[in-house]
Amino acid sequence: MKTSYLVGALIITVLLLIIVFQNVNNSAAFALFFSFNNVTLAVPVVLISGLGIAAGALYTMAIQSAINKKTEEMHEDLNSQF
Repeated sequence: MKTSYLVGALIITVLLLIIVFQNVNNSAAFALFFSFNNVTLAVPVVLISGLGIAAGALYTMAIQSAINKKTEEMHEDLNSQF
């Protein structure tokens, strides 16, 4: 499960970086976002922030699953000794 969280987070992070750096090169930032002609500033900002939140959530779940796995292994080792 940990690897699926990491893979998903990395894919979203790469997509986020592509969108952000593509828009930095535009003369009018966020004016041409995926070939939409009349895009307000709210749509790209919401999309970028949503992708950032999704990536952060996946990174957090990956870290939590790694920590939970280590604590479960430690409890199993302690129980097997007695």
